[in-house]
Amino acid sequence: EDLSNTLAPETLQALETLPGKVTAIAYYSLNLDSTNAEELLVKFKNNSKGNFDYKFIDPDQDPVSAREAGVTGDGKILLKMGETQEIVSFASESELTQALIRLINPGERAVYFLQGHGEPALEAGNGQLSFSIAKSTLESKNYTVSPLNLLSTNKIPDDALAIIIAGPMKPLASSEMVLLKEYMEAGGSLVVMEDPTIVTEFGDTFDPLAKYLDSDWGIKLNEDIVIDLVNSQNPLQAVSSQIVEHPITQNLTQNYIVILPQARSISVTAEPVENVTTTPIILTTDQSWGETEMSAETQPV
Repeated sequence: EDLSNTLAPETLQALETLPGKVTAIAYYSLNLDSTNAEELLVKFKNNSKGNFDYKFIDPDQDPVSAREAGVTGDGKILLKMGETQEIVSFASESELTQALIRLINPGERAVYFLQGHGEPALEAGNGQLSFSIAKSTLESKNYTVSPLNLLSTNKIPDDALAIIIAGPMKPLASSEMVLLKEYMEAGGSLVVMEDPTIVTEFGDTFDPLAKYLDSDWGIKLNEDIVIDLVNSQNPLQAVSSQIVEHPITQNLTQNYIVILPQARSISVTAEPVENVTTTPIILTTDQSWGETEMSAETQPV
């Protein structure tokens, strides 16, 4: 049977250009049907000119192998080429192909979490909030994850693939925004997750990051906190009702609900910014709204 026509052209190209032998290790327990995964891996093998092979391991029977590979959960596939490896979250042609491309062109994959404004630490400790799970998950995908304090270094590392600003309790300094704006204008990437002002220590202090997002990108962080009556137990936990298909959300669009605790709403400015495309990716239900009148004293617990 000729299987070549059932794979996308970009997949066939990736398989044809493999510079070395790739081994796929599919971690499937007996609880999970592996039929589709095996059919897909057979197609990859048959179109790889001998450079792609695979095997299945039951993580319940061999937990050591899964742990050493950095694999958590069922149905993950590890791709190895020499000393380089990639973990694929689930068996799909596009996921496997993207992982193959990353193996062929590994490049610099360093991301930095901005620190110095009361953000959670990267490492867990003392019962405090941390990004330890996010860090280990990124590391399992071959990212290098490091903290970055621009107030002390006054320089963005040359290898920064992305800078993540997650949960600052106090505003960034204007000097930091100068560096971040230069970084973005040079082609950098920024991930911003700012909590509602009411749960931070911002108060009425000027927020240069929010101003930058508004003026340069047409993205407005609204001064509110989302109330969602769908979650009657805790209306401060917003629930996704629609997840828009996008590369960012491709693993969330099937059978997943996203819970967003203590969220603020985001809107797009009326005047579009030239050469900027904005795409909403997660929408809450029509039973939610951005509350602007809530005070710290009356905030529900």
